[in-house]
Amino acid sequence: TYFEGGRIECIIQSTYENEKKIFETQTFYRDGEISSETSVGYDEKGQPMLAKSTSYQDGRKTQETIATYEDGTAVGQITTGFDENEEIVYIMDVLFEDGEAVGMIISTDFDEEGSATRTLTIKGDKLTVEDAAGTKTSYTAAGTGIFKGEDGRFYTFGENWSIDSVNGFAQVAEDEWDYFEDGALAQGNDIVQGTVDGAEGWYYIRDGVFTPGYTGVAMNKYGWWRVENGKVNFEATGIYQNENGWWRVVSGRVDFTANGIYQNENGWWKTTNGKVTFKETGIFRNENGWWRVAGSKVDFTANGIYQNENGWWKTTGGRVTFNENGAFTNENGTWYVKGSKVDFTFKGAAYGYYFLGGKAQ
Repeated sequence: TYFEGGRIECIIQSTYENEKKIFETQTFYRDGEISSETSVGYDEKGQPMLAKSTSYQDGRKTQETIATYEDGTAVGQITTGFDENEEIVYIMDVLFEDGEAVGMIISTDFDEEGSATRTLTIKGDKLTVEDAAGTKTSYTAAGTGIFKGEDGRFYTFGENWSIDSVNGFAQVAEDEWDYFEDGALAQGNDIVQGTVDGAEGWYYIRDGVFTPGYTGVAMNKYGWWRVENGKVNFEATGIYQNENGWWRVVSGRVDFTANGIYQNENGWWKTTNGKVTFKETGIFRNENGWWRVAGSKVDFTANGIYQNENGWWKTTGGRVTFNENGAFTNENGTWYVKGSKVDFTFKGAAYGYYFLGGKAQ
């Protein structure tokens, strides 16, 4: 008997004959209640002959499996599932050939007399469902746990072996996940929520197929999103590109209200309504200051006088420092600058020049 925190965790009972183990039962407990029990009978060679495994939930039996062996190789296995009243819900009989499981027969929907009214047979890539009237419906395996019906739609197993239309992602090949809506492969390009290979997220699909090779900015009904390796990256903030242009992204989403200067690996960029137009030239500001922009990109080599709607400004290293005073020259002449701004009202002599209207004469 094994204990954990003062409670029984496991009890193992073994029976021996002539110093050989012929039977063993392992009983496991969770929070003081039985959770599972496995019993195995052994032959004179010490190989299993018969095994029974039972699962419990809240003290009631939910599933029981009985397996038989010949020379240690499984030749039969029957699993019975139970409802909350411990009445039979399904019986699953595994089919073996040469010690290998090759299929199964599942009996479900039991009537009051205890007879199954529905049978599912799975063998190879075929699934056949037969109802109480003897009507058979055939399906063909189309991936991990999914089948294609005669109607061209895709199905999977639901609760108690019901056949339900596939909704959401399903694995159709070793490295392919497709997105289904009511059994049909989704059409068009989209970003959808689901689970791919065990990871929850929002994924980019092309005609229903998850596309891990896509990195860019793509749209769904909620907006435009930064996608990396086929998945929305909600931590992405910066300037990112797609076939329509360069976009300001905040927390994975394109911000169409962004009118400022933002950075990516290629530099700092002026955006209008979230987009880099590559046409904007002037003096623009962000939270770090006022900057010389040419072709929508901050020009950190700019050391001159440039215009915006507020006036003409002296920049050093592309930035308006607001503390430069003196006579500075651009292609239009030499100008009187105070606090980094051209003072067009200045008249008089300064810095070796005579100025009229702020311009050296």
